[in-house]
Formats: sequence, structure tokens, C-alpha cells
Amino acid sequence: MESVKGGGAEDDEEVVCTQQNREHKCPILLMALTETGEMRPVVPTNQGHTPRCFYSFMGITQYCKNKRGAVKCPVCGDATVSLKELKDCKATARAIRKARMVAEDEGHDDMDATQID
Repeated sequence: MESVKGGGAEDDEEVVCTQQNREHKCPILLMALTETGEMRPVVPTNQGHTPRCFYSFMGITQYCKNKRGAVKCPVCGDATVSLKELKDCKATARAIRKARMVAEDEGHDDMDATQID
């Protein structure tokens, strides 16, 4: 498996990749993205993609499996994707973390209200 390019100072300036996909799901596998691991969000670094063009590492790896070079983007269809041109989408990972924390907080609030009754 090829590694995805890591971060740098410029990663903090990237656009949040999930503006169009608030459920944080991989459009290839239709499974929930996670902050880290095989289901972490990755984005292509080459030109021609839209903010909706992000995938899970596992999903895009399977999509590109057994293909040489670049393939058409499974989201926009206009640009190409290759494993060498992917990087972790830290902004989406932060959004996933924030959504998880909000969901956990809401769950704890419900439990506290139940215990009071």
C-alpha cells in the first residue's frame, strides 16, 4: 500500500472538504469516515477537482487497485486521481472529530436528564 503525503503548514489553510457531504461518508464505499486509519479522509492534490472530491483512504485505494497510473475521479469525473497525488484531509478529520464530540455531548446530556427524572 502506498502512503499518503503528510501534512505541513499549508494543510491548515485547506478548504473544509465536507461542505457538500455533512454526513462524512466515503462516496466510494458509502461508509462513515473516521479521523484516522483506513477510513480517514484523503483528497487529490492535482488540479481540476471540486471541494466534494474526497474519499476514504481505503475506498480510493480499492478504486485504483489494479489500474496503472491515474483514473477518473469517482466524484466529479472531470479530473484524474492517482495514489501518489493524495494527501490526508486534515480539515475533514477535524470536522469528523468535532461532530463526534458534539454527538457524545448530546448523548451525555440525554443521560443526565434521564437520571434526574
